[in-house]
Amino acid sequence: PLSKPSSRCVSNRAVVLRRTGPDSSAASLESSAICCGCAFLSKTSNRTALYTMALRSVARAMAQARSAAPARRNLSSIIDADSGKLATQGYHYTSMALIPLTPLAFVLSPSSYCLPVDLALGVVIPLHAHIGMNYVMTDYVKKFVGKAAVGPSRYIMLGATGITMAGLLKLNLSGPGVTESVKSLWRKKE
Repeated sequence: PLSKPSSRCVSNRAVVLRRTGPDSSAASLESSAICCGCAFLSKTSNRTALYTMALRSVARAMAQARSAAPARRNLSSIIDADSGKLATQGYHYTSMALIPLTPLAFVLSPSSYCLPVDLALGVVIPLHAHIGMNYVMTDYVKKFVGKAAVGPSRYIMLGATGITMAGLLKLNLSGPGVTESVKSLWRKKE
């Protein structure tokens, strides 16, 4: 005879434990885990093994959810770069990266050690500008141009960011580099 089921919820997955023997001892536990419409039953004599099995299935489901979620939002998150927690974190991380990279680039500038720093700046500066300009577009394009212009302006910004990255990459690989180009603005013409 079955006693009243004892339900245990483990992070979005229901694991129901029932006592199945006449003695209702821990030696005869039956577990059923229900996930996404499919159910499985397994008998185990060890409560630890039961919980381990449930936690592994939860970990698998969470890993699948994590791997599936970014694939759905990749293009929209690039175009709509100012929405969500990830965009805000990206903006802050690029700010934090620029703090040490900029002075380091100026210190290392006449040497070949500056190339990796210039390449990093060639990626970080356009990303930082792209996310920041999306914040500006969200606030001001609606007010001055209209709500319908926000989408096209985001695509234009994405194109400008791509062209900027390509130009800085070309400047770093076949030209003097970002740092030397900026330093040349303050050098006397000979």
